[in-house]
Amino acid sequence: RIRWPGSMRILDRCAGLGTKTIQIRELAGQAAEIVAIDASAARCDALREMCRGRGIANIHIFHAAKMAQCGQEMETFDRILIDVPCSNSGVYARRPEARYRTRTGPVEQLQREIILDTLRYLKPKGTLVYSTCSVWPEENQKQVRWLLEQSSELEIVDEFSTLPSFDAINDSTRYHDGGYAAVIRKR
Repeated sequence: RIRWPGSMRILDRCAGLGTKTIQIRELAGQAAEIVAIDASAARCDALREMCRGRGIANIHIFHAAKMAQCGQEMETFDRILIDVPCSNSGVYARRPEARYRTRTGPVEQLQREIILDTLRYLKPKGTLVYSTCSVWPEENQKQVRWLLEQSSELEIVDEFSTLPSFDAINDSTRYHDGGYAAVIRKR
């Protein structure tokens, strides 16, 4: 089991309902300072309620579309997770309605705006995880290559992608979604 030093500052950008935020908190412990940001007020309210119900006090939740909207709280972070909005192409089998969601513009541009808005808050020697539930290279590998072109201080530590599939395990079938993640370190 992974354990992080307790004094870390950790950001979950695009936190949504907070599933990953809570997982981060479980790994990082009570001493870590965790900040969760999402552009949806309803999702932020749901995460606040979940934290209240579980007695979690070290997650600070902000309803914001841009980092600057969070105010004084936004110092630099040791770890950042950016699970960006995407086409959801890796979850179509489980959520077919995702195919028909309309977007006001190209998702790749929104992803880049979020990345650039967040990147300046990563500490030197800090780690950023960029992830999607998409299988399309335009939203994944191409975005990470673009990010590396923006800053010579960044390097890829690891990256992986999965395709949606059914796995046969012990005479039962289990489905898993597709997606992508890249672990990037700031020098």
